[in-house]
Amino acid sequence: MARAGRRQPLLDDTRTATAPFAHPHLPPLPLGEALSRVYTADVLLHTWNLARATGQDDRLDEDTCAAMLEGMAPMADQLQASGQYGAPMPVPTDAPVQDRLLGLIGRDPAWLPQTD
Repeated sequence: MARAGRRQPLLDDTRTATAPFAHPHLPPLPLGEALSRVYTADVLLHTWNLARATGQDDRLDEDTCAAMLEGMAPMADQLQASGQYGAPMPVPTDAPVQDRLLGLIGRDPAWLPQTD
């Protein structure tokens, strides 16, 4: 069964969707909100990875980037310690929010794939 197929029943049942969820790298949250945060971040950040690597439009939604940056910045040490993110990359404080988010999670916003 696909990942979504295993998780959707948990979200459809209000008892489990609102049940407390604990994870060492997240604050305590209802299960539905925790899944939303994890999957939103995963899809959004991998969207940039794939778009950039394949030469496509890699612009991400600015409001989503801002919300993620606000939520993730206080957890920078935990994110890096999780092994899921690299060491933060230096990015100017006045850089676009997308670049600041990418830098926070260890991606170089200026990275381009090598060309032949």
